[in-house]
Amino acid sequence: MQYFYKKNILIIGASQGIGKATALLLSQYQCKLWLSARNETALQSLCKQINDAGVSSALYSVCDVSDENSVADTIQKATSEFGAIDIAIINAGINGSEGNHFDSNVFKNIYSVNINGILHSLQYLLPAMQTQGGVIAGVTSLADFRGVPGSGAYTSSKTAASFILEAVRYEVLSENIRILTIKPGFVSTNMTADIKYKMPFIISPEKAATYIVKGIAKEKPIIAFPKIVSIASTIGKIMPLWLFKLLFSKGEYKF
Repeated sequence: MQYFYKKNILIIGASQGIGKATALLLSQYQCKLWLSARNETALQSLCKQINDAGVSSALYSVCDVSDENSVADTIQKATSEFGAIDIAIINAGINGSEGNHFDSNVFKNIYSVNINGILHSLQYLLPAMQTQGGVIAGVTSLADFRGVPGSGAYTSSKTAASFILEAVRYEVLSENIRILTIKPGFVSTNMTADIKYKMPFIISPEKAATYIVKGIAKEKPIIAFPKIVSIASTIGKIMPLWLFKLLFSKGEYKF
C-alpha cells in the first residue's frame, strides 16, 4: 500500500491484540515502526519478527500511557530516531470487571489508561507534528454509544476518548494534522477473553488491523467496523429508554 511506503509510524499499545496485528500488517509496506507498550518481552519478540522479515524496520520503547513522563519519553525517542513521526496510532486500552457493586477505583484505573493515554499522547504528538503535519489515529470503541450496565467504566472511558479526538480534530485542521477515530466492535483479544455475555459479530485482531490500515490510508475521520455493529451502535444512541432497559438490564447484553 503506497500510502505507508517509507512512512515513520508510532504505535502505542503494540505488544498484543489489535496493536500487534496492525504492526505486523504495516510491516509489509516498507515503513519504519516504533512500537511501545508495557510488556518489553512481547515488544522485543515483535520487533525481531518484523526485522527478521527484512521488509520494514522496528524499534521499541517500554511505555505506560497512564504515566505522562513515560509517554513523553517514548514520543521524544521516536522523534529523535525518525526525525519526524508521520503516523501515530494510540491503541493502548484496558477493560475491567466492575462486579456487582459500584467501585470508583475501577473507574479510576480504566480512565488512567483509556482516557489519559489519549490525553498524554496528544499532549506530545501535536507539538511534534506541528511543523510537518501528520496523522494521529486513536482507538476508542463502538461501545461509546451509551452507558452500558456492568461496563460503565469502560463505555464512559471510550465515550470520553471519542469526544476528545473529535474536538481536537477540528482544533488542528489548520495545522495539517489529521485526527482519526478508530471504533472497533468486538475483537477477539485478551481484553474480551473473560467476557461472559454474547459478543455478536466478533472478529479477529488481524481482521481489525485490515479495517484500520485501509481506513488510515484513506484518512477517514471515523473508522468504525464491522459495519453491522457500527449501525447497531448508531441505533443504540437514539434507542428509547424503555428498549435500552429491556436489552441491557442486569449488566448483560440480551441478543
